[in-house]
Amino acid sequence: MASGGGASDSGGASGAGGVPSAGGAVASGGGASTGGEGGRGTGACSGQGEIRFVASFDASVDDSFRPGLSTCIATAGALWSEQLVLTSDVTLDVLVSYDPAIATAQTRSTTSVTYDAASEIYELSAAYEIRTGIDPNGATVDIEMDFGTSLTDGTYWFDPNPSERTAAIPSGKIDVLSTCSHELGHAIAFSGARSASTGELPGYSFLYDEHSTASGGYYYFTGTEAEAAYGGSVPENADILDHLGNVSPAPGSDLDLDLMHGTPTHYQQRYYPTDVDFGILADLGLPVSGTPAADAVCDASQAQGQAQAQRAVRPTLGPTPAFVE
Repeated sequence: MASGGGASDSGGASGAGGVPSAGGAVASGGGASTGGEGGRGTGACSGQGEIRFVASFDASVDDSFRPGLSTCIATAGALWSEQLVLTSDVTLDVLVSYDPAIATAQTRSTTSVTYDAASEIYELSAAYEIRTGIDPNGATVDIEMDFGTSLTDGTYWFDPNPSERTAAIPSGKIDVLSTCSHELGHAIAFSGARSASTGELPGYSFLYDEHSTASGGYYYFTGTEAEAAYGGSVPENADILDHLGNVSPAPGSDLDLDLMHGTPTHYQQRYYPTDVDFGILADLGLPVSGTPAADAVCDASQAQGQAQAQRAVRPTLGPTPAFVE
């Protein structure tokens, strides 16, 4: 997640075109959603499962930060999972490290799963596990998350009541819960292999790349649900395509307060997943409530025998995604 870099605000700016909904999502480029369903519907499977993001730590992370980061990652995961429809519980293991060579944070899904072998298209393994309930990499951790010097120099601020998110953020501080939410977004969806400078792929692509379309010197995310939420193709960040929006006059300045923004992070600002973000998840096949992807998951839950047979077959793993800030 981009650092403040002198782009701080007063902390009172509203979201890009909307305000937090009852479910915690913010509509970007449109009105606020209601009921936490992103304006898409209320359908859900009976006996719906949930996703748990569970942190573990290597020796590089000081013990004093571990409780706060554990809570942060679990709470951030809940913000994403509240609009996802699952037929069973899923646990995603997140290995947290400290890297003094970076300023803020970076994340990746630890591997990928073959989606289309003939075309060498791959799905993030964390997304695959959410979608199917199958853990493709067994005992290996599902997500790696590194924190940099913003953790140890006091830039990050830990909310004393993260489930409420009402405490005043001190001046010059960045809400670390927003950072955790942003990073988990990369681990489950916002991660591609395309070079922002050349537009080239390394001989393969991730699902996010398959929705990136070049136009007028910029890349845009194209997909039915994302475009419906935004009102058109969603501008990707010109420097890091795995992010949304740009500083004006480049396209997408209205995405400045989107959780998955590519513009500098504002101090004293909380970020939430938006309707655009959930639209992108749905276009990548993740079961966002009220979308065809969720309907497919619910339909599959009725065929228990087929699901059990599917779980007996471990999918083929693909390339390791790069870390994304």
